Amino acid sequence: MMNTPPDVFLSNDLLAQILSFLTVKSLTRLRCVCKNWYSLISEPSFIKLHLHQSKRNNPHTTLLLQFGSKDIFSVVIHFPLTRLFENPSITVTHDSNHLSTKNDCNNFVGSCNGLLCFRSNPSYNIGDILLRFENPATKLSNKIRVYDCNYRKRSRVDFVFNQVRIYKYSFGYVNSNDTYKVVASCLRGKGKGTEVKVFSLGDNVWRYIQDFPVDPLRIRFPFVNDGVYVSGTINWLAIRNNEVYDWKSITIDQFVIISLDLGKETYRQLLPPRGFDIVPHVEPSVSVLMDRLCFSHNVNGKYFVIWQMKEFGVEESWTPLLKIGYSSLRYIFQQDYYCYDSTQLFIFPLFLSENGNKLILAYDKDDQAILYNFRENKAEKIKITNYIRWFISKNHVESLVSTC
Repeated sequence: MMNTPPDVFLSNDLLAQILSFLTVKSLTRLRCVCKNWYSLISEPSFIKLHLHQSKRNNPHTTLLLQFGSKDIFSVVIHFPLTRLFENPSITVTHDSNHLSTKNDCNNFVGSCNGLLCFRSNPSYNIGDILLRFENPATKLSNKIRVYDCNYRKRSRVDFVFNQVRIYKYSFGYVNSNDTYKVVASCLRGKGKGTEVKVFSLGDNVWRYIQDFPVDPLRIRFPFVNDGVYVSGTINWLAIRNNEVYDWKSITIDQFVIISLDLGKETYRQLLPPRGFDIVPHVEPSVSVLMDRLCFSHNVNGKYFVIWQMKEFGVEESWTPLLKIGYSSLRYIFQQDYYCYDSTQLFIFPLFLSENGNKLILAYDKDDQAILYNFRENKAEKIKITNYIRWFISKNHVESLVSTC
């Protein structure tokens, strides 16, 4: 007589480890298997575990804002970043990766842990705005009207002095209490600091926090220096003692990075790398590559240098990451500019391949980007035929994170 094999039993911890390697699409289906699986996949601890595995094991994807024309917003699309590194002549189409926009809330703020944040209205200070949080993997969204309790008082003052208050928005996450936050910042005036307010997902009102005593650097390219998220903070490149904004009079010791801790809602000032010792002709910038804060600048039109902060918040950990000679890029820029002057070119690093051999760069022409191969010392344009706003492109990873 044959023995019946014993039933196989998996603990919830082991089952969670196995399921965390699956895609969101597969997990959505598996929720229907039984109540236990539905409960396990819906638990906050599993959602965090799955997000960790997604960041570690899945190919990075990037979000691109695509415009039907140079002035009209059309759609947001996403596709694997690895495809761009492999083929810079890739064709982007409106397929299943197309995220439909909402006319009343279509200004992109940012992407964090699989969530996208959009806002309504221009950046002008009106009484309240709509914020929309969307998870394209789960196809869930949440629209919230956020009120500004101080609007009436502030708007009267602005009207009297004929000022337009322009806010810049950033989006990030606080791991300690599992909270997503939107930060809005606005210059008070030359040398008068910056007003800052914060919205936490789950509330419906802006909270004003301590002003920044310095002004974030006003870079001439839209959406650059609106604040970059890394390690629970939002970071801006700023200028100290900036009573009169005159680039020729700015000195090295005036540059500083304002870092806002989203959990404590307090800021600190970080110094740029010590190797940054000459004020360039064009603005330097801060960005994030491979989840680390980076600082980039032009060196006398000869090199483009990227520094990486190995340990966030530790100024001594600034390390040279990449150095590109402008001679390697000359052919591309000579095609675009009648008078080519490398000292005046603004370049912004977007994405770095996991092996560190390839880098995607945005430059003065907002609708175009460069793929640079370090191993071959070769640069080529990314030949996407659609109109893309590269300066707005963001990293994105699939997740089960809730929009509420």
